[in-house]
Order: sequence, then C-alpha cells, then structure tokens
Amino acid sequence: MAPYDMQIGLGIGAILGIGIGMLIIIVIGEGNLNVKQRINKKVKLNEAKVVDKATLEDLADRTKDGKPVAFCRCWKSKTFPYCDGSHASWNTEAKDNTGPLLVVGK
Repeated sequence: MAPYDMQIGLGIGAILGIGIGMLIIIVIGEGNLNVKQRINKKVKLNEAKVVDKATLEDLADRTKDGKPVAFCRCWKSKTFPYCDGSHASWNTEAKDNTGPLLVVGK
C-alpha cells in the first residue's frame, strides 16, 4: 500500500470514527441536551404549577424537638413536599447528588 493510500485510509477512518461517535452520543441522549424534559413526573401533575405552603408556626412546631424538617427537592418523595429519602435511590441510579432542604430550629 502506498503512503498516499494510507493517508486516505486514515482520513476516511477518522471521519467514520467521528461520525459513529456522534451517532452514539445522539442515540444515548447526550446530543439532546437542548430538549426540555419534565423534572416533576409524579407530584400534582394535573395542576399548572405545584405550590405548597408551610407556616412559620407549623415549622416551629415541627422543629421544637430539635429535629430538622426536610423538604423534598428531587420530586420523587411520596410525602411531597416533605422528604421521604427517595433521593437516595435516585442519586445512586442517576449518579446525581440531590438532597432535601433542611429547616432547623434555633
């Protein structure tokens, strides 16, 4: 094989490698970073916006024993808006690092 033929072969191989790599990225989903996806997949889906309220009195009552009140931020909790620890399995599965908002008393 002549040196010129090798260069053409290497060039074609590189182009094919890049093309296959890009296709794999698109199929896996990394190429769809601009696609907007729903974060909340289970909490009050029939409502236009999920809004929950907690009064200061409620928080004071809940924290008076010294334990913090944990609010869910992963949208996976069965006790939403309160955290039930569902983020732990999600973090393992998705290699994420989400956790609750903790409200503590004085």
